[in-house]
Amino acid sequence: MNGWSADFVNDPNNDFEAVIEILYKDKDVGVIRQGGDGLEFHWYENTERLVIPVDWLIKLLNDAKDKLL
Repeated sequence: MNGWSADFVNDPNNDFEAVIEILYKDKDVGVIRQGGDGLEFHWYENTERLVIPVDWLIKLLNDAKDKLL
């Protein structure tokens, strides 16, 4: 899982709702948040080719489902 991490935080730009920030090498690359129809994955533009570890991502999405819904 070299370089990947995620933090549960509150979004000050959206009424402090709970979200999960996704980071790669301490750089914010995406966010998971609750949307109108369920969880949403927002990926930010970047120029680096990133390879996400699938097992880590599955665990992260399951955590999001349990804690953000």
